[in-house]
Amino acid sequence: MRHSFFKHIFYFVLVALLLGSCTPQRSYEVQSFFFDGVPDPNAVQAEVVLDSLAMAIDSTTILKPVVKKLDFTLHEPYLKRECNLCHDRESMDKTRKPLPELCNDCHVSFEKQYANLHGPVSNGYCIECHAPHKSKYGKLLDIEGQDLCFKCHLDTDIIGNKIHIDLDLEEQTCIDCHNPHGSQSAAFLDDTACFKCHDNFLEEKTFVHGPVGAGLCSTCHDNHEATSSKLLVQEGNDLCFNCHKDSMTPNTTYHSSNMESCVSCHNPHASNYPYMLKTPN
Repeated sequence: MRHSFFKHIFYFVLVALLLGSCTPQRSYEVQSFFFDGVPDPNAVQAEVVLDSLAMAIDSTTILKPVVKKLDFTLHEPYLKRECNLCHDRESMDKTRKPLPELCNDCHVSFEKQYANLHGPVSNGYCIECHAPHKSKYGKLLDIEGQDLCFKCHLDTDIIGNKIHIDLDLEEQTCIDCHNPHGSQSAAFLDDTACFKCHDNFLEEKTFVHGPVGAGLCSTCHDNHEATSSKLLVQEGNDLCFNCHKDSMTPNTTYHSSNMESCVSCHNPHASNYPYMLKTPN
């Protein structure tokens, strides 16, 4: 009798499951009535990761799943729960190495890439701009857009600068021109920053002046503070003689002691003729 009773119950459950499988939602409702843990087809999916730090310390530890929040960008070690990659196991509020040495274990050191480093980078203050665990913004930034730059730089100084008079800060951002980590330029200008507004001499001319070819526009131009014509750091031949020896120039065949301005004959940026001459002769 008991065997027959359970047999009928089995067939009832089987029929109910078959009938409930017409749609995913209906199937879920029927199955969840009889069983626990049936996944809801309409539930938001989340990634579950294991606490690998606990695994590393004690393989017998019962691991507690940690749910990845999909509305945050997570730092890779934090996502994988590999806390011990950055933190001292004996004192988790301390890092294994000082910054930026710790960051450079995974990221390429900016010191190897750039001659000039942004202040926070050179001092190892990576977390002044980047969150070490998670962030609502891309690249784990603390704040989005210009507001991050304005944590240290005064927006009034930037907007009031004559280079930025026509700048729409909602349309253009600081990093359109400046590299936030470093650059070959003292102003942290991107190599192609000047060409976003000015003619690209690299594409138009055969011969390119060294500083121009290297993207070191700030060698001759002060992008923000200069009051001279064309924002030059110095005017006249004195600028040229910062790199070229003035004692040698007048004694060459084509020069005299009454030499005019260098740029009377030479293009300071680029030319289609050797020696950066404006004309072939």
